[in-house]
Amino acid sequence: MLNEISRIESLLPTESKRWIVIDRALVPDAEKLLLQYAMHNDFTIEVQNLFFKTQWEAVSDVGPLLVSYHDKALQWLIDQAGWRFGLVFDANASINELYHYWVTRIHCQHLGFENELLRFYDPVVVYHLLKDNDYERNGVWTESISDLWLPNMVDKTYWHIANDGYPADNTEIILSFNDAEWQGLTDAATYCIAYNLTDHLKTYFPDNSRGSTEADFHYCQHLLQELQQYGDISEKTGALYINIVSRLGDQWSENPQHEKMSQLLSDGSRSLLERLRDINEYAFAYCNQNISQELSS
Repeated sequence: MLNEISRIESLLPTESKRWIVIDRALVPDAEKLLLQYAMHNDFTIEVQNLFFKTQWEAVSDVGPLLVSYHDKALQWLIDQAGWRFGLVFDANASINELYHYWVTRIHCQHLGFENELLRFYDPVVVYHLLKDNDYERNGVWTESISDLWLPNMVDKTYWHIANDGYPADNTEIILSFNDAEWQGLTDAATYCIAYNLTDHLKTYFPDNSRGSTEADFHYCQHLLQELQQYGDISEKTGALYINIVSRLGDQWSENPQHEKMSQLLSDGSRSLLERLRDINEYAFAYCNQNISQELSS
């Protein structure tokens, strides 16, 4: 049975204890500032550094931080980092038990990636890792967590993953990704690239913006899907492709006027980045030439 992931506009009440995992790479000085904020606003929170006593302890200031939930704490995080602060979850477990749970999951032991960091505290990673799994498999990942609330930075809702108590009796299989999870990690990276490119689109080509962050995101996703057939995509190649499309038009590769550039894009003898740089220079010159002709006419 496929694990159901629903879209929720706001957190629902819970009978379990609620927690937050803060991604301190996106919320600088979160521990110090949040504790100060809590003290000045008359509430208390429990805090646990998830890089404590791990191989990443030397960079623990930018590592994930487990804190007990409070409405004011959540609002403070949203004010600081928007919807890219980390994730929320419900679990009736002690902070020490939860520390061991999270450390186990962020410590990747997939063959060939032993001891690498898995950003299981990044909601985009968690969503894409679990979205195509069945209920039993996701029960292994979520274990004693009853609910995961994953902020979606695109539309400011939550992906909600419920665990109705499936007993995870073989946690060893978590150490190696299945095919769906492996693809999910790739999809998560592409999702973040598309989101980051929305700023590039709005900043440099506002006339080509679709009018909202969500619409721009889906447009950037579409462009990345087009680009993927020509090579490995990245934020750099995606930005160059946005430049090209914004200057030459969405159907530029089918325009006989740009036939040589279309052929260049399909030339696999050079890296995609090199090809796009050349096409971008062409598009820039072509666009400037048209502007000059319009001004002189």
